[in-house]
Amino acid sequence: MDIFSMLGAIAAGPGRVVARTEVKGLTISTVFTVDAGYETAVLDANGTHPVERYPDEEAAKKGHRRWVRAAPKLTTIKKLGYGDLVDDEELELVREN
Repeated sequence: MDIFSMLGAIAAGPGRVVARTEVKGLTISTVFTVDAGYETAVLDANGTHPVERYPDEEAAKKGHRRWVRAAPKLTTIKKLGYGDLVDDEELELVREN
């Protein structure tokens, strides 16, 4: 489990999930985290990859729907870093069977 998975698991306590959708071997998960606020992540066979952050819940819901529509054709993503500690990273997605 990477640091983002751990933080997401800790922060996404009861009532924190905005939306979660399974799409062709990927999971699109939008939550409110204590450290990054509203955030959408793409979950694949290799873990949890934050891809977009939002200023409020309404924007998070719209962003989630956008990622769900894009998911069937996604092959790569830009995994968001964490402040000055971790840089953004281009990743190739590995879909669950």
